[in-house]
Amino acid sequence: MMFIFNGSDALYPSIYLGFNATSEQRFRYVQAIIKEARRISMKFSPPLPIYAYTKIEYDPLKKINDFYDDKIKTTIDQHEKCRKDRCNGHGKCVLEGNSTCPDSSNYAINTDEYKCECDKGFNGPRCSS
Repeated sequence: MMFIFNGSDALYPSIYLGFNATSEQRFRYVQAIIKEARRISMKFSPPLPIYAYTKIEYDPLKKINDFYDDKIKTTIDQHEKCRKDRCNGHGKCVLEGNSTCPDSSNYAINTDEYKCECDKGFNGPRCSS
């Protein structure tokens, strides 16, 4: 499969949940998919960006802004801020170990629960060397 990844500018892992499972099982499934995408991403220099996707449509005729709200933008912005502040812009903030899924009603990122996964060429707890 590396020949496909070699021709790609990014990775787009699917996190579709096509099975009945508990919240914990769904969290672990998505976590495993993203972990594998990160493993593949790190084989490249610089690492390939990862854009997980899923599609949920209850009413495909509704405008996207009616379905999604500011929580998505807030989540992306908070992860970018964590990347810049905690990882010196040279890594990704990754939920540490077996932490539980964040409460969906509270999208604030507690950076103490995250560690830096450094880009190639950088290391240390804050990707500073």
